[in-house]
Amino acid sequence: MPREILSIQVGQCGNQIGMRFWDLALREHANRGILFDDSMSSFFKFEERQSGHDPLIKARSMVVDMEEGVINQLLKSDIGELFDNHQLIKDVGGAGNNWAHAFYEYGNNYTNIIIEKLQKMMEDCDSPQCFMLMHSIGGGTGSGLGSFIVKTLADEYPEMYKFTISVFPSKDDDVITSPYNSILSLNQLINCADCVLPIDNQSLIDVCERVEADTKKDNKSSLNSINNLNNKNILEFGKNNVASKQKNYVMENKNNLKGNNNFNNKNSELISNISLNSNNNQVPNNNKKKSELVDLSGGKKKPYDRMNNIIAHVLCNLTCSMRFEGSLNVDINDITMNLVPFPRMHFMLSSISPLYHVLDKKLEPRRLDQIFYDVFNKDHQLISVDNINNGVYLASALIARGNINISDINNNLVKQRKNLKMVSWNHEGFKIGLCDQPPVNMNYGLLSLSNNTSISNCFENLRDRFSLLYKRKAHVHHYYDYMKDKTDFDDAVENVEKLIFDYNSIYNSQANLIGNSSKNLEETLKMHPIV
Repeated sequence: MPREILSIQVGQCGNQIGMRFWDLALREHANRGILFDDSMSSFFKFEERQSGHDPLIKARSMVVDMEEGVINQLLKSDIGELFDNHQLIKDVGGAGNNWAHAFYEYGNNYTNIIIEKLQKMMEDCDSPQCFMLMHSIGGGTGSGLGSFIVKTLADEYPEMYKFTISVFPSKDDDVITSPYNSILSLNQLINCADCVLPIDNQSLIDVCERVEADTKKDNKSSLNSINNLNNKNILEFGKNNVASKQKNYVMENKNNLKGNNNFNNKNSELISNISLNSNNNQVPNNNKKKSELVDLSGGKKKPYDRMNNIIAHVLCNLTCSMRFEGSLNVDINDITMNLVPFPRMHFMLSSISPLYHVLDKKLEPRRLDQIFYDVFNKDHQLISVDNINNGVYLASALIARGNINISDINNNLVKQRKNLKMVSWNHEGFKIGLCDQPPVNMNYGLLSLSNNTSISNCFENLRDRFSLLYKRKAHVHHYYDYMKDKTDFDDAVENVEKLIFDYNSIYNSQANLIGNSSKNLEETLKMHPIV
């Protein structure tokens, strides 16, 4: 029986990620053609209704924001009825991009409410596995209140793993105080979280721009091919193409909502409407086209939807083994156990492939050997670091989905391991997961998580940006208005400095050992496979 994962989405960024994640999670289960099975219980709970009605589907989630805008959008969206008012914590003032305001004032004001809602979530579980928190560290609510909740989880549930998806600000971030917020948040994540998955905006922006450029290139190529046809063929091509697209559009949305022939009309209506009228305080938007819910890359989109789609796929791939069958199941606790050799060094680099196909399913699918190459390639990393292969791998995890077998994984790892610098005391430091259920609209997919010393570059960049402001004491008076102890800045940056030192020490100590340990690597792997 799957164990439950308790989700917490904090702030504007965290809730926007949550909207895309819950949408994708529902479609993954809908594609299987089965509802109300054990696999859904990891993220969803079922509330019984009167006889003759299907149970209501509710998300195992706590939704937090100190401004009402994004939460109201969530409740009015197609997935709004996954949430009840008792799952919400909201205010109207906002934190004003001030970590201290959210951490100290809002944190203290809402402490009892946060603990009460966490207890309610735990009571609804049979075997809770971990907390999964989504937030950003550059703003106010996500950084400050997100940090406060992580600290509260560490105090109230020390035995439960705390996994965070933390969006880091880009270098040209428009929030002037984001360096302060980032360092203060990072201090709490070092002390209180068990595993952190950093993702930065700049990497997501770069990926989206590359996909857009490739899409335009493909469209231009297709247009040139069409122009080479004669007038008669052009007319016939256009007529057939339009008819084909209309047919595919109808069938695609029908299949996405129905899954397969076993997915009956009653359950199809349930998955698309999430049991409408389940809460009188929520207003379902019946005027929206159902295709908007199931379309990842087209239709009406908000500016950050494409970026949040990538994060949603990372989360679904990360948790797939906990929800679906596979020959090698890996849960979040296994990842933390295998990828975190030292308590403080729990920050993971992440990458997925096919990455471009996540954003535009019209692009050519990647070959199996390509996706293994991609996840160790700099262009597919979801946080900006120097060449990842210049760093030292403390450990790594690969979670494969779909039509992939063990021999494919071993053969491709043999090829890729030649370019990877593994720490000397963990030559075979790979954790492998294999899930039978492919990602939505794909034949297979691969997620890579790596504990790599090159992550220290990211922390150094945040520290340097922090120092530029702090040496002039710019804007610190806004924080001092809420801080109980004015040494918070100094304590936080000192803790981050120690983390940078920890990673750099590992890298420096391994520099002379890696060359000697890699001489017979290929032969060793053939004799002793990873899996």
